[in-house]
Amino acid sequence: MQNPGIIRNYIIAVLLGVVVGFKIIPPIAFASIYIAIMIYYIILILQKNIYKSFTILPYIIFGEIFVRGHARFLPYLSVQYMYIIAFTILLFQSKLTKSTLHLKSVSF
Repeated sequence: MQNPGIIRNYIIAVLLGVVVGFKIIPPIAFASIYIAIMIYYIILILQKNIYKSFTILPYIIFGEIFVRGHARFLPYLSVQYMYIIAFTILLFQSKLTKSTLHLKSVSF
């Protein structure tokens, strides 16, 4: 097996799906956990831990559906704002030179 923690991740995903689907956790508590996961994602990006950040990204993406439907006090495009922040951080952390840059419109 390539990734030994994959079974654990599937079990976590199923348990989170059941807990969120049956609304065992109140929407305010879930939104707080959701914001904490998004902050953890940005911290992982700042640490340049791309593998771990992509591991938790599906939880953020699929949790957004519940947050948009039930926790309406969060900003509407909070995940998209997180993507913009993460991409900007990764862009500034990389070495931008004309020879390694494939997208010429980002070149300053």
